[in-house]
Amino acid sequence: MTKATPMTHDDLMVLVSKLRALAQEWGAAAAHAALATNTTLTAAQRTFVEAEVFGEATPAGGGDTITAGNVTQSTAAIGQGATAQTEGSLTVSGTVYGPAVALNLGTIIYGRDPRDDERRRLIWYLDALANDLRTLPLRGLDTQLAGAQGLDLARVYVLLATTTLLPLATGSRETVRRYFADDALTKPAEAYDPEHVLPIEAVLHIIPLDAERDSPGLILHRAQAATEALYAHPQLVLLGDPGSGKSTFVRHLAWALARRGLDQADPATALSGWDTAPPLLPVLLPLRRLAGALANAAVDAQTVVTLLRATIAGYGVAQPEDLLTDALVRGAVILLLDGLDEVLLEPTAQAAERATVKCQLDLPPGVN
Repeated sequence: MTKATPMTHDDLMVLVSKLRALAQEWGAAAAHAALATNTTLTAAQRTFVEAEVFGEATPAGGGDTITAGNVTQSTAAIGQGATAQTEGSLTVSGTVYGPAVALNLGTIIYGRDPRDDERRRLIWYLDALANDLRTLPLRGLDTQLAGAQGLDLARVYVLLATTTLLPLATGSRETVRRYFADDALTKPAEAYDPEHVLPIEAVLHIIPLDAERDSPGLILHRAQAATEALYAHPQLVLLGDPGSGKSTFVRHLAWALARRGLDQADPATALSGWDTAPPLLPVLLPLRRLAGALANAAVDAQTVVTLLRATIAGYGVAQPEDLLTDALVRGAVILLLDGLDEVLLEPTAQAAERATVKCQLDLPPGVN
């Protein structure tokens, strides 16, 4: 199946002009009918077109219509099956671009309330990124099993745990008794059994406390989630065997952060350890692309930044340097690099070798 090319801002403005002319000559109903036949638009793009042509935006997945003026107790959403609740009164001046989403992240990026054009670019990028990552392509799998578009990432993703252990509970034997199924405190209860629950909820390791105490106890350990490790260590290298889930973890993290940036936090976008984390702008960069850029340009401090701008622009975002620069300056970007093992050990005419990529990223010597 051929994947449709994403529409750029210029493409959308051409569509807007045609629909405006159609509405003026034949009425709004004719323009609405013509727009309904277009199946290539994302939810955010359709919302944008509706706002430009009709002065309104119909939320994806149902809900009230958003119009210029006051929005009170309206349910609105952008994205596949998403919902968001707007409470109170929100006055919007000028053109309405869908629901009042991305304001939190936009304020963090720009250090103020974002302008309408800045918020449009931010919403456009986040929505396009989330849509690009929401399915997991599976090559070689029967199409009836995987589906023509791949598997839904949110449905099939399983939390990735690290080998690091964290305390689950500490106390006297009486205190930790509820974690076990036997009086000897050797067999975890079903709710904490590694065979039945996720590693971050299971009793994986037991350490006896000082036996000389009046009431000796136990320290119970669980696994640390990869997201917890990343939140605790913003500069993190995730190591694992091929097929252990590193790339899928990065895709899911970028997808979830994009959805959260659109104020679409829900159980599907929950990230262990990130309950109070502020929204971040995710940028996903395959390292094979960086290797190609390093082979075709003089290596300097701007090589990575230039490639990041091109990555954002690749989603049809105009003036990506403004969005990226402000986000970098305020520490609102999370840069996700994937596929170091896909970079060749020896240089070619098309790509730099792995050692050059590691040097550019200042990775530790033991990371291969």
